[in-house]
Order: sequence, then C-alpha cells, then structure tokens
Amino acid sequence: MMNEVPENIETVNGIVNTEIVNSIVNTDVGDFVMDKNKKKKPLQPGKDRNGNFLVRDHYTYYGKGGNEVEESEALAKCVCYTNSNYYYLWMWRGDIYDPYGMDILRRSTAKYVKVNRIIFDNYVRYLKSKNKAFYNIARREQMKREK
Repeated sequence: MMNEVPENIETVNGIVNTEIVNSIVNTDVGDFVMDKNKKKKPLQPGKDRNGNFLVRDHYTYYGKGGNEVEESEALAKCVCYTNSNYYYLWMWRGDIYDPYGMDILRRSTAKYVKVNRIIFDNYVRYLKSKNKAFYNIARREQMKREK
C-alpha cells in the first residue's frame, strides 16, 4: 500500500513525474493566505483609522420643529469633526424618544445614544414635519442595527 501512487499523479513507467510534484509543492500560496499584518487597526480615542487626530469643529443641536436650538432644549445632536460626524438621539428604554407622542413625560430619564446618519436624518425630518412616517423609518433602522 505504501508504494502505490494515487491515480491523479502522473507517472512514467511507474515512477512519479517529479516536475509535477515540485510544481505542486512550490506553488506560492501567499495570495490565498490572509496576511495577519493587514488587519484593521483598532481606533484610538481622538484619532481616526489613519491615526490622524480628530479636531472637533462644533456641535449642532436640534429641537422640536427641527430647528437648531440650545443644548438644554435639544432632542438630537451632531458632533462635527474635521474628518467625520457623529450623530446622537435621545433614547428611552432602547426606543427613539418621540417629543410629539406619549414620551413627552419621559424626557428626564432619556439619554443620548449614538446612531447612524440615516436614522438621524429621518428623525430630524420627523421633527420638522411631524410626519410619523419619518419617525417610523428611523425606528425601523434602529431596530435593524440592534439585531
């Protein structure tokens, strides 16, 4: 059994063709193996993925009516940096705060939670228009992100 050659290896007069074996053994597999050094670097506080320092330009606060307001009246905020923006909404028990609905009494227990731009934009549109469809879109997007 030990002297038998598998059927898929080419032989000449019962001797294994070494050129084929060497070509298989010497195949460069570097393209198929992930380089461990190319992993994404973890974000450092105050820096972006390239290691550049983030410089905070300003905050923008949005209140009822979707207008820019003072921080004490804000329902949503955008933290603007030179390279990127971060978006936050008031959340209460994992749900987006609704200033025009039953949540009006729960403001004291709500807190800011980071969200993506789609959720933020739809929520601000809801604040401006009072159209519940924008609020529902924002809530559905938030539920997708939590799964």
